[in-house]
Amino acid sequence: MPALIGAVALPLLAGLGYLLDHLPKPTAEDKALRVERTTLNKQQRWELFRSFAPVLTLLFFANLFLTVLQDVKEDFLVKIVDVNAAGFSSWIFAKVDGIVTLIILVVFASLALMKSHIKVLSTLLILVIVGAVTLSFVAFNYHTLQLSPLVWLFIQSLCLYFSYLSFQTIFFDRFIACFRIKGNVGFFIAMVDSIGYTGTVLVLLFKECFNPDLNWLEFYNTMAGTVGIVCCVAFSISLIYLIQRYKKGRYEATAIAPLIDEKVWLKNGTVRKEEVLSY
Repeated sequence: MPALIGAVALPLLAGLGYLLDHLPKPTAEDKALRVERTTLNKQQRWELFRSFAPVLTLLFFANLFLTVLQDVKEDFLVKIVDVNAAGFSSWIFAKVDGIVTLIILVVFASLALMKSHIKVLSTLLILVIVGAVTLSFVAFNYHTLQLSPLVWLFIQSLCLYFSYLSFQTIFFDRFIACFRIKGNVGFFIAMVDSIGYTGTVLVLLFKECFNPDLNWLEFYNTMAGTVGIVCCVAFSISLIYLIQRYKKGRYEATAIAPLIDEKVWLKNGTVRKEEVLSY
């Protein structure tokens, strides 16, 4: 089976790589809507973090919980859901993940049509907040709701993967463009992954050392409920912060715009007048 999957995936990977290499160059409009992506050195990364420390701390902290939960679900799903007892085929997990993936792709594709970066960021955060609330509610009320294993699995997968993939794909790209940050998404994703996977290792070590006879379903529901609450709080505060920070930036840009002639010197270098006005 692994060889078959690899044989199917390899031509797709090669084809997508070819298409990516032959994408058209950015137009003038693309350059106006976004900023140039550059590599940051150690000092620049630290300055970037300090500039957005409140929201980045919240996002990294929330993604720590999301990554741990996602890894536990992926690695121990066969222990969480008893396939034989539920009467499922061995392909049920792939089918559920496939449907969830298509739904997420449709949502992400719809967001790609929105040019306003702050609207995309706000929409993503609202959706992940709703997902976090749903994740927590379903987990803590597992016995009360009496959902079938298939429905429970679908809800958990959709809420978890949407939140997790949002920050692995488009969120930080729009974040950079929205606040005119000179950098790239590599720094953000590397931080999210390193913090998250460290948390996964610690959780698994704790599980092995202190509770070897674990009830995986109860453990997962307790973890999912807790993660949902933490993420709901963190993402709600992040949403408020980003909106206020964006409004403040627009106000300051509008206030200094009449004083600008050809160029204006900002902290990160020279920026054209139209760039300040489009902030």
